[in-house]
Amino acid sequence: MGLREDISNFFLEQDDTEKDLSPKIEPKKQTIKNPSQPPKSSDSESFYIPPPKVSNKNENETKSTIRIPHDMRLIEGEVPIWFGQISWVANWLLLLLGIVFLLTIYLFFIGLIFFAVAWINVTTSEFFVSNKRIYAKRGLISRTLNDIKIEWVTNVFVQQGIFGRILNFGNIGISTPGERGGAIGFPGVSDPMKVKTIIEDTIAKYKK
Repeated sequence: MGLREDISNFFLEQDDTEKDLSPKIEPKKQTIKNPSQPPKSSDSESFYIPPPKVSNKNENETKSTIRIPHDMRLIEGEVPIWFGQISWVANWLLLLLGIVFLLTIYLFFIGLIFFAVAWINVTTSEFFVSNKRIYAKRGLISRTLNDIKIEWVTNVFVQQGIFGRILNFGNIGISTPGERGGAIGFPGVSDPMKVKTIIEDTIAKYKK
């Protein structure tokens, strides 16, 4: 009996030591992460969604899409209203002659010259209206530039010929005190009656 008890006690002691040496596994704690902070690189079970960016710009502020002449700088409080150039339709005669000469083999280069003159007329002209002034520039080598204040304008008129009425282009003249024939002009612009209305509305708003 004594021998059996000693053997059983020996095995019971071995079981106790194995239980003490076995690692203790603690339950994993659940933590709530701050969404504004990205997770550590070791955390492979979660992903980070950055918070939406808040724009400091005013939603009502929109950038003007109206073109500004190259040699001109806006002054404080100036708002672009209209920009235009000589219309391609206003160069209809040059374009027609260019097409006719292009169809002739021996006069091909003359046709190119007519197209080049029409291109220069269009690309070197810049007409501009803002809430403070009216600006006009023309010419490549010999240049004409006029710039007058809105409060100086006394009259706005339109000149259209037969083809101008048909093709909807014309010349706009803008008079100032002492300049009866027009101190500044927009020749060959498309829809001249609309441009005239824009200028007159701008003058009316300024006088208010």
